[in-house]
Amino acid sequence: MTQENLEKTPGYDFTKTQGLKAVQNSAAARGLGVSGAALKGAATFATGLANQTYKDQFTLENTNRQNAYDRLMGLVSTGEGAAAQNSSYW
Repeated sequence: MTQENLEKTPGYDFTKTQGLKAVQNSAAARGLGVSGAALKGAATFATGLANQTYKDQFTLENTNRQNAYDRLMGLVSTGEGAAAQNSSYW
């Protein structure tokens, strides 16, 4: 999973833009404007969003892979059962 793929995640850009605006507005309301604290808050938000998005996408990918594996194993098990029954007739 790359940074580019994470940024293409649905809703990522919107959440990032809105979150950074909220951090900026909060800092401005406290009279901090473009201070170091405001920049640190923005960086902390962006890093947290990226971390959470990565975790969510990693979990989703693992779930999708497990589901695909389970479906394939279901077919294999069905085939094994059919082969076992067929061999008992000979």
